Amino acid sequence: MKQFYIYQTNDIENGPWERSVIEGIYHDPALLFDDGHVYVIYGCGDIRITELTDDVTAVKSDGVNQLLLETEKEGIGLRCEGCHAYKLNGYYYLLFIEWPTGGNQRRRQIAYRSKELFGEYERHIIFDDDMGYFNKGIAQGAIFDTPNNEWYAMLFQDHDAVGRIPYVLPVNWEEDWPMIGVNGKAPEQFEVDLPAVSTKKSLVISDDFDYVQNKLPLNWQWNHNPDNEKWSVTKRPGYLRLETCHLADRILQARNTLTQRTEVLLVKLQLKLS
Repeated sequence: MKQFYIYQTNDIENGPWERSVIEGIYHDPALLFDDGHVYVIYGCGDIRITELTDDVTAVKSDGVNQLLLETEKEGIGLRCEGCHAYKLNGYYYLLFIEWPTGGNQRRRQIAYRSKELFGEYERHIIFDDDMGYFNKGIAQGAIFDTPNNEWYAMLFQDHDAVGRIPYVLPVNWEEDWPMIGVNGKAPEQFEVDLPAVSTKKSLVISDDFDYVQNKLPLNWQWNHNPDNEKWSVTKRPGYLRLETCHLADRILQARNTLTQRTEVLLVKLQLKLS
């Protein structure tokens, strides 16, 4: 059975987190908080909307899903998905990834906007670039602003066996469209004016297991959500212990496979700290 999970907490760094389970399929969902209403917007191609209860724990009794937007079909292989929804500057913005079959034939970032949530939507291509990497477009993600009212986008690019590489790119508002990059391209280097941070953590750490607590730093990664009853770095101090929990016939099905995160530097981001 397909389910949609929403997690809530009053302490984003330390938790605890409360999970609500909503039955049904909500493909690549986005939450939109709008004047006392909470909506989930989801789907691929045909974008649908469902209203949730005020506490965001269930579907509202009269909030059954309805079609919100039919995205472009002509010349598109993968129609719009991966919605991110915003209400800004008097517009509702829905940001998506799509994959055309014509033109550059690579993933790109699309925006739809409307003055009314259930109104007519305009469409615009807001980013289409691959930084020279085998025509693999950079797309699908969110836009956000800083305390200095500067805007940025967090997107990704597929890099084969390395996986999905995150990109932070500048956003400029042009005629009320959030245009990503500089002149339509991803810059190799740009400055970000942010407040100074008090701590720095290395991207590369030792691969030993000399830990006091049974907790791994974020430089390690599991290939699945781990079975935490079947691994330990404290049962035998200084060693990682993995226990068999089930037999798997291929690596993709083998839980508790531990690796260190692949480190790849693609975009030089200079932080101008103040």
